[in-house]
Amino acid sequence: MNASTSFDWQVFEEKDWEDAVASGVLAGGIAYKSTAPTGDSSRSANVPWFVVAGIALAVLFLYMAYAPWSAQRADAMPLADDNALSTTLVQVETKDGYLRVSQRDPAPRAAQRLRILSAYFQFEYNFGDQEAVTVAAAQLDPFYHALRQFVGLGPSAPRIHVEVLEHAMTTGWQQSGGSVLTPSPAFLQTLPEATAATLIQNLRGALVHLVLTERLAEAPIDPKWGFLVEGLRHWLQTCYESLGERPCAGRQAAATMLNATPPLSLADLTFTDADWVATTWGVERVHGAKWLVAYIVDAYGVEKLPVLLEGMRQYDHWQTLIPAVFDLSLEQFERDWHQADGASSSG
Repeated sequence: MNASTSFDWQVFEEKDWEDAVASGVLAGGIAYKSTAPTGDSSRSANVPWFVVAGIALAVLFLYMAYAPWSAQRADAMPLADDNALSTTLVQVETKDGYLRVSQRDPAPRAAQRLRILSAYFQFEYNFGDQEAVTVAAAQLDPFYHALRQFVGLGPSAPRIHVEVLEHAMTTGWQQSGGSVLTPSPAFLQTLPEATAATLIQNLRGALVHLVLTERLAEAPIDPKWGFLVEGLRHWLQTCYESLGERPCAGRQAAATMLNATPPLSLADLTFTDADWVATTWGVERVHGAKWLVAYIVDAYGVEKLPVLLEGMRQYDHWQTLIPAVFDLSLEQFERDWHQADGASSSG
């Protein structure tokens, strides 16, 4: 059975349409739903499309502007995980009597830095310097302990931070921010069998400087003893080994100089007012003071060195210093010194 529905279409003018709605011929809701949109309603229907299009364009513009900046910022900022991993202690060793702590870098972007903690030192170095640093630490600990005794300082002292650098500004040593910096033997292109000796020799000079600076800060001395202090510095650096005293290299040549005509006297080893303007025979006078210290150690023992330093603090003339420290007259002490150096020279 077929059912069909017929529709009667009516065309209304705008005013007739309103009258039809008002008289009930057309229901208001149906009328407004069925009617073709007017000019105002057409505009309101099109507005959402312009809004959507505008929003889409704005999002696209912001994305294009943000993406390069975001990538650049990400490249410039280190990852938190990288920082955490690079400072994580991952290995502790207690071989050969030292606490050795190493840091393992997850990415080999830079040379791995290792540490050795000894009684007096904290060394930081690259893996390639491990053997030289281990040997140096074993020898420099007793050397530094002895240095402190020689100048009258107590044995306890804070650890010295030593950085062995792959690249350095000097071939010796320098101080920076409370640390002692010294070049790696590899940087100096040292022969493999001399790497430890080179490192030790560089650091001996630094340690002598540190102990003398500490001692003279506690007990300042008169500047006239400047040559004698420098002589002591040179002797400590070159004429002392950790296992005991040994004759200074080249002492015979120095003894020949001391016995020249006229020979150097104790008065020649005094820093005078004229030396502030122009020091005459400065190198020779420092060497003469060095051999004087060597004579004192040979004749009286290293235990006389702190007594000598204390006497230099209290007295400002050889005539009073020598009797107080050595219980001899100035003339007798000077004669004994020259005779001992003459015997060394002839031997």
